[in-house]
Amino acid sequence: MSVYSTGAESYRDTAKWLVALVPLASLVAAAAVVGPRLVKGETAAGSWSAWITTYWAALLGCVLVLGGIWLTVAKGAKVLSTAPKGYDEILGDDERLSAAFGAGVGFPYFLSSETFKDAVQDLNAPPSNDPAEQAERAAANERAVAASTQLLEWSFFDALRGEFGAFKIRFLVGIVLIAAGLAAAIVAVNLAPAPIAQPTAAVVRLSTPGATALIQSTGCRKPSTTRFVAISGTWSSPVLETEGPGCHINAQWRPSTSQAQVLPALPSPSSGSKIH
Repeated sequence: MSVYSTGAESYRDTAKWLVALVPLASLVAAAAVVGPRLVKGETAAGSWSAWITTYWAALLGCVLVLGGIWLTVAKGAKVLSTAPKGYDEILGDDERLSAAFGAGVGFPYFLSSETFKDAVQDLNAPPSNDPAEQAERAAANERAVAASTQLLEWSFFDALRGEFGAFKIRFLVGIVLIAAGLAAAIVAVNLAPAPIAQPTAAVVRLSTPGATALIQSTGCRKPSTTRFVAISGTWSSPVLETEGPGCHINAQWRPSTSQAQVLPALPSPSSGSKIH
C-alpha cells in the first residue's frame, strides 16, 4: 500500500467516525435533556399554538442542532462517496497532471508529466525483434505502469484531500451550531413554566371579561365564592376545576392571561376568587 492509499484511507476513516459519532451524540443529548420537557410541555400547553409560543426558543435551539447535524452529515457523506477519477480524465487534465508529478508521482523515473506522457505513448509502439531493445522497452513499460498506478492513487488522495478540507470547515460550523442549539434549548426549557404536577389549590384574580367567561364555561354563578383547583397545564396557562354555586359537575376552565391571573394558594384556609 502506497503513501497515497494510506492517506486516502485516513481521510475516509476520520470522516466516517466524525459523521457517525457527532450526530448520534448530539441527538442523544438533545433527546435526553430537552425531549422530555418538550413532550410534557406540549401536553400541559393544551394547544400547539400555546406550546410553540411557550417553547419557541427551545424549538429554535433544536432546529440549530438539526442544522449542525445536517452540515456534518451532508459534507461527510460527500467525502465518503468520493470515487477515483478515470485514467483518461486524469491524462486530459494537464494542470492536474503537472501537479501530480510536481508532488513526486513517478519519482525517480519521471520528473515531469511530459516524460510520463511520452512513456505512455511508447506502450503502444510496435514490438521489436531486437532482444536488447525488447528488454529496455519492457523495463520502460514496467516503470510507466508503476507510475500510472501511483498516479491513480495520488488522484484519489488529492480528491479526498480537497473534500476533507471542505468537510473540516463544515464540521466546525456544525459543531458551533449544535453547541449553541443545545445551550439555547436547555436554557429555554428551564426558563419555561413547569407543568402542574399534582392538583393544587389556586387563587384566581379575575378580570371582568374573565368573570363572564367563567360563568359561560362552567355555570358558576358567583365567581367571588367559587373555589379553584389547578389540575394540569402550567401556572401561566392552567386547567382549573371549579366548585361553587351553580358550577357544573366536574366543571373545568382554562382561562387566558387576559381573563385571569392564577397563583398557587398559600398553605392556609381555602381561598376563593376576586374580581377586579
